[in-house]
Amino acid sequence: MRERVLILGTTGSIGNSTLEVIKNYPEKFKVVGVSCYKNIKRLEEIIINFQPEYVWFAEEKKDLIKNFPKVKFFVGKEGLKELIFSDEIDTIVIAISGIAGLYPSYLAAQTKKRILSANKESLVAAGELITKTLKLHNNRIIPLDSEHNAIFNLLERIDRKYIKKIILTASGGPFFRKKITRETSLEDVLAHPTWKMGKYITVNSATMINKGFEVIEAHFLFELGYDKIDVLIHPQSLTHGVLQTIDGSNFMVTSPNDMKFPITLALFYPEIPEGKFASQIFENKKRVLEFHKVNYKKFPLLNFCYQIGEKGGLAPAVLNAANEFFVEQFIRGAIPFYRLKNYIVKAVEDFLSKKTLTSSYTIEDVFDVDREVKLYCEKVLKSL
Repeated sequence: MRERVLILGTTGSIGNSTLEVIKNYPEKFKVVGVSCYKNIKRLEEIIINFQPEYVWFAEEKKDLIKNFPKVKFFVGKEGLKELIFSDEIDTIVIAISGIAGLYPSYLAAQTKKRILSANKESLVAAGELITKTLKLHNNRIIPLDSEHNAIFNLLERIDRKYIKKIILTASGGPFFRKKITRETSLEDVLAHPTWKMGKYITVNSATMINKGFEVIEAHFLFELGYDKIDVLIHPQSLTHGVLQTIDGSNFMVTSPNDMKFPITLALFYPEIPEGKFASQIFENKKRVLEFHKVNYKKFPLLNFCYQIGEKGGLAPAVLNAANEFFVEQFIRGAIPFYRLKNYIVKAVEDFLSKKTLTSSYTIEDVFDVDREVKLYCEKVLKSL
């Protein structure tokens, strides 16, 4: 019997890569449910090509419903809950970026279904809540991001008592070897040297806050202290994660910088399938793998994430909200890139100094803080 897969965030880069993997293993998987935010044209193509039985929207799309009378449509929070808890779903792929992925992640954590997730923000903003819910239902997340998928697979094969630390690799983005100036443009920021991603994640990669979020995510996914999570710049983006053992050995996962590789491993876990995608990274005789220490002066938001992560509670939710707000302002052209980090740090520090946050919180508390921080950020934007 084929595994029945629900993909939330189907039209994005992770969603499309997941579809590509499933298309190559039709005997193993079937897409039974999909969702999208606003790319209706792409969604129509997916419905025609993959023939899912279910489609979910945050808001009703009447024209689309008319075009596909054989598809059952779900709308809003209640519709999402009904779909996620449906007995017709075996595996849930959460390919939604940003805080929008939190509620689906929270619902999925309350099920016994397999959860494959690329949504780091749910663990950044509500790590304690998500991990507590997962444990309560004897479930866990299989990560889709290449770095966390690499560490996940290493931890499955090496006894934790031998672990000294884990290392997440970072490409360094477009500014590893290039200066950030007053003239740095959106085009410069989006020119990522190795990965093809959406605008929001690409901007986060350029500031390296994306890697900082991945540190917080790793803290919750793998239950490791922040002192056991390190980051190295690896411009080639071929080695995705490193596990260092107490004897000084370093175990690495290396594969092409193509999301289809970690997605395949996650879908097939605990099995490893016959490969369907080209992996010829060592055929180039001049291939060099570089590893560099992070320049924290150039990328201060990475260190800031460590600090906020250590605070715990809702502090990371404050950081996530401020980052989402100001990255959107930068993409719109309202603020320059070279000042983006300053806006984020000021908003977070000011908010945390004025607001007492509870260490114990609910899903509603996270969304309340997210809204409150974004309103506060509007005031910060006007004052600077």
